[in-house]
Amino acid sequence: MGKFKQITANDRVSIRQKLSSGESLNVNETSFFSRVYVKGIMRPTVEDKKKLLYIGAVGVPLIKFIGKKVNRAQFFMIVAEIAEVMKKTTANNLRPENLVFDTENIIINPRTGDLFFIYQPVNGAERNIGFIPFLRQLVNSCSFDSGEDTSYVSNFVGYLNSLKSFSMQEFERYIYGVSPSTHGVLQRMGYISVTPAPQPTPVQNAPQQAQRPVQQPVQQPVQRPAQQPVQQASFARPAAPAPQPVKPAAPAPAPQPAKPVAAAASAGNDVAQQIIKDINTASAKLKTSSPAPALLNEEDEGTMLLSDLENPTAKLKRRSNGDEVTISSDTFRIGKDSAHSDYCVTGNKTISRQHAVIRRRNGEFFFIDNGSTNKSYVNGTVVPANTERKLASGDVIKLSNEEFIFTR
Repeated sequence: MGKFKQITANDRVSIRQKLSSGESLNVNETSFFSRVYVKGIMRPTVEDKKKLLYIGAVGVPLIKFIGKKVNRAQFFMIVAEIAEVMKKTTANNLRPENLVFDTENIIINPRTGDLFFIYQPVNGAERNIGFIPFLRQLVNSCSFDSGEDTSYVSNFVGYLNSLKSFSMQEFERYIYGVSPSTHGVLQRMGYISVTPAPQPTPVQNAPQQAQRPVQQPVQQPVQRPAQQPVQQASFARPAAPAPQPVKPAAPAPAPQPAKPVAAAASAGNDVAQQIIKDINTASAKLKTSSPAPALLNEEDEGTMLLSDLENPTAKLKRRSNGDEVTISSDTFRIGKDSAHSDYCVTGNKTISRQHAVIRRRNGEFFFIDNGSTNKSYVNGTVVPANTERKLASGDVIKLSNEEFIFTR
């Protein structure tokens, strides 16, 4: 795969590709893209025999967007768009393996959610990793919104792992089942053509006048109630509400002296008076008694915050230089690419750019290798790519030949 270089100007992104040895331009495909616009694919333009410039994208790299809090609707919209681009590639007799599945070179418009892919009109181009493996990699790269139930993530990964064969129709049925609003949004974005409404069935026994053409009734415009907004994938950041004037608080009423409980009793009810007398006597004794020692002991020990149970932290210590870093987010990325890593492994060229991720979920920590070149190990055992391995305090994590100690 040739080298890619992004050129950004006022949110407009162009990507220049320099072909590597063994790669050559596909004249038929470059000619096709000069005549036809394919939704979701940046238009490739030929600069010379070894250079292409992909244009038409607006936004930021997808890796930057999904590295921030992604909610359920946004995630399934991104997945559905990737599937639609795959479909359009096949429908136009293009080669799906020439799509570039790289979150650094897929562009997303944060305001609209539109994705922009690179399709290489190149002979001899390196094949992409495949649709399903890319979706697994996408999950591992996302930082999900912890403010909502994220069980849909593990359910989605379980669905991918259960596939023995792949059918795009079945895949779309699954996506629309777990996120019903996605189909309508794809229609408005132009990925799916809107199916025309069915015509009304004509009345069979309608009387007709002899020797006259049937007069079609004039349809009157239907008065529809104003459409309410549907909760869907919102990619734009909502504006902060205008501050409301603060009303002065009403003065608190002066405290009234407590009335004795006995005043509430009926004068003619001797039983009630006796009960109230007992209550007043017990209350007086309670005021003069000392606090229970057990309560003092609990306060001395301190109170644990609920957030400490739900969002625990962990530490990672690098053995080679003693670096120690705290893991306090739901997604913690490790690699040698400082722009996309929470901890950048410097001074080791055998580490991949986005080597691995540690994910926090339901108070536990899980290690995932992102398909690195030189593999990852936990306690000496290889961790298969894109597979979760639950971590325990004291585990030894090795990225290539770089060791870390995980503690909680």
